[in-house]
Amino acid sequence: MEEIGPLKAVLLDLDGTLADSLPALREAYTRFLAAHNVVGTSEEFNRWNGPPLREVVAGLARTHELTGDFESLFAQYLGQVESCYIQASLVPGATALLSWLEQHQITVVLVTSAPRALAESLLRTQSVFHRFAHIITADEVDAGKPSPECYVKALQAIGISAKNAVAVEDSPPGVRAARGADLRCIGIGARRLLLDGALTVAHDLMEVCDILDAIRRGACRVLAASGFQVTSGPRSFGINGAVEDKVQQLWTAALAERPSLTDGEIVTIQDWNIHAGVLRVETASVQYRQYLAQRSGLPLGIVPLGVSGVIQLPTGEVVLGRRSSEVSQYPGYWELIPSGGVSSRHVRTDGSVDIAGQLMEEMEEELGIEQERATAVHPLGMLQDLSNPVIDLGFLIELTATEQEMRDGILRHGEYEEVKLLTLEAAKNFRRPVVPTVPALLDLVERRRRANST
Repeated sequence: MEEIGPLKAVLLDLDGTLADSLPALREAYTRFLAAHNVVGTSEEFNRWNGPPLREVVAGLARTHELTGDFESLFAQYLGQVESCYIQASLVPGATALLSWLEQHQITVVLVTSAPRALAESLLRTQSVFHRFAHIITADEVDAGKPSPECYVKALQAIGISAKNAVAVEDSPPGVRAARGADLRCIGIGARRLLLDGALTVAHDLMEVCDILDAIRRGACRVLAASGFQVTSGPRSFGINGAVEDKVQQLWTAALAERPSLTDGEIVTIQDWNIHAGVLRVETASVQYRQYLAQRSGLPLGIVPLGVSGVIQLPTGEVVLGRRSSEVSQYPGYWELIPSGGVSSRHVRTDGSVDIAGQLMEEMEEELGIEQERATAVHPLGMLQDLSNPVIDLGFLIELTATEQEMRDGILRHGEYEEVKLLTLEAAKNFRRPVVPTVPALLDLVERRRRANST
């Protein structure tokens, strides 16, 4: 896990992130090439989303063997951009995000590949120029995105460490630039941005605001849900041969250190949405060796899907276990039991995923108590640990068992070293190191209890 601190600054990209300027830039690209009798394509335009205009023009000149000296070509392209850019406006949610950042006294910086004159003109026209503590444009750097220079200069300008800041980007070069400056980065739109090192990907700026709020509070991101619908399919984006070779090298090294490792399949999140309180999750299976390589620092866009349960006894107490000092994640931390990753064994032939079956399997394994003794299982919601790329589906499990059965069952499992049975209120005020999902799960249980009492 990366070293992180309190959120003090957010660094925002402009084109495609804060401003709906990509249609204008696409029009400028199309007009520029048409003037040279070249027909542009969406694929080529998308490849050049992110770098500064000078790099775009240089790349197009090479690819299409355009005639004329570079400065003349650049002037032509810039002229097209200036004539089209006036159409651009802020994307939905941009003003709300900027207001939220101001409300919470978080420093805001613009980091863009656009020329300063264009960027400032757009911000002033949209009456948001005053919201930015500093602006870094293509005019201030020697190398554009994906070089990290623009983000390094932005952090230096405001005197804030990367561990206290987050970037927001919509393009692969932008995400790579932010990651190169050791910044956590929230991607917008394309799930493939996870391959470039994005911490997570949001559908829009309102979701970005929710993610930033969770980061600000040092908490899990939480989405309450009354039910889950989980399906599995082919992975929407893969990894190339060179990266797979690196994965195999890391796996071989891991096996030499821990020969007991096995390379099974794990279920990972591709996308999700919520409708009428039901969380719909799309998943795909990947090899464990790929996930292990990602944990070693290789960005592969893998977001494992897990299950987490809150065991509640007839007395009203909930159950926590202190993780062994020997486990690889959160050693010595307390967590609610049961929890674990979703295995591909629970993917049915029709493509649905038996999430409840995985939860019951974890309960039997970690507590030694048969699933038939669970009198009720209630979906609670989704939890995203933003310090560790895992998304859990949370449940409340009502269970008939004695305190001694719970202790005996949990402690025989080598993953835990100590057990506590606490009232919900005592668990919420538990002053020990806890896995980030613990307060989030307890909050969901409390929400459910309040809803049922009205």
